[in-house]
Parts: sequence; C-alpha cells; structure tokens
Amino acid sequence: MSKQRTNGHTVSRLTVHIVWSTKYR
Repeated sequence: MSKQRTNGHTVSRLTVHIVWSTKYR
C-alpha cells in the first residue's frame, strides 16, 4: 500500500513537470 501511494505521488509530480515543460516550451 505504501509503495502504491508513493508511486501515485511520483506520477502526479512527473505529470505536472511534463505539463509545465510543454506549457512553457
């Protein structure tokens, strides 16, 4: 359960980073 929670958080952070990179390209 702990691993899944961390994975979800990492994915969310990665998505935000990608969106930011694409928005400010």
